[in-house]
Amino acid sequence: MEKMQELEKWNQNVGKQFHQLGISKLWITSYGNSIASGFSMVDPIIPLLFRNVSLKKTMEEHEIELRQFHFARAQNNNEEHVLHWLLDNISEIEMNQMNRVDYGNYPSSMPSTPMTQKELNQYFPLTLEEPMGLQDIVTAKQSDFANIIIYNGATGSLIDNFTRKGKHKNLSGVTRDIKGLDGILRIIQDFNRERGTNVEVYLCGIPNVMGINVSEIVNIQLKKLSREFANVVYIEPVKEQLFRFQDGIKVDVHYSTNEYQELHIKIMKRIYEQYFSCKIKIEIDRMLYQQSQKAEFGDLALFEDYLEECFRKIKNQNIDLRLFQKDLLKYVLERYPYDYFYLPKKQLVKSIDKGKKI
Repeated sequence: MEKMQELEKWNQNVGKQFHQLGISKLWITSYGNSIASGFSMVDPIIPLLFRNVSLKKTMEEHEIELRQFHFARAQNNNEEHVLHWLLDNISEIEMNQMNRVDYGNYPSSMPSTPMTQKELNQYFPLTLEEPMGLQDIVTAKQSDFANIIIYNGATGSLIDNFTRKGKHKNLSGVTRDIKGLDGILRIIQDFNRERGTNVEVYLCGIPNVMGINVSEIVNIQLKKLSREFANVVYIEPVKEQLFRFQDGIKVDVHYSTNEYQELHIKIMKRIYEQYFSCKIKIEIDRMLYQQSQKAEFGDLALFEDYLEECFRKIKNQNIDLRLFQKDLLKYVLERYPYDYFYLPKKQLVKSIDKGKKI
């Protein structure tokens, strides 16, 4: 009950903040693996976003129209496949059909209690009024609109090797999935730069099994990857208990019902803390990227006034401007040789550094 109340508090914080920012539409997409699908081998299976039961009502209270999308499944979800979902613009109907196979009474279903027909129809309908494709969602551009992706992944290839008797028994699967995830994040950031979208990705660490931090082998790579993109925010994982004492002892590396609630608390808290500063960082990245492209063709690059305006927006939201400037400078210097080379480097660094004095 305490977790439900804490989650409701962070839902309210996000709703209030978004209303103050003039946001009237919120799209949230759960994208990726079995955690993104809300899977459990022991507890009831409920798609991830539907586990935040008070979110829709809270957004309505703040006059925000909420749409939730699930582009995740419990199997066959290595990052190469997840990348193809984006490239192929897989539809909600197609995604729901695969989930019905994963969770229904099929030979290839996941090892869990099969969903009833009523549950399958509730969570994975095959008829929708306005079915969307994944790429359609990622490239949507509307006014007064927040577009957020909750990503859980980086486990598919590793698990496939063990469960499908692949020849790679070490952590090569993780390396394979990190490469695929890097491709997914590059495409989404490229859409932000080229099409003027503002998609934010909240990248969740893989579960911290029994709190022994063995997951850091993967999560340290996810943290590093998140810092390479203007629109990606890393979320620390939840401690996962592994053993379930229900009708004997059962083992499950997925989150329990309570642990999924803890994950949602972390998600909503990070959205509340990072949404606006991430949005401004996306806008600055897009501006610098486009100004560098113009300079490449001989046009004059202009960015100082724009940066100053962005810094004032940050300060007006009571966000620590020094910390934002420090993070931005680190990101810009990392990206400079590849994305902003035609901008004068010393002038750019000086313009960012001036943010301290606003």
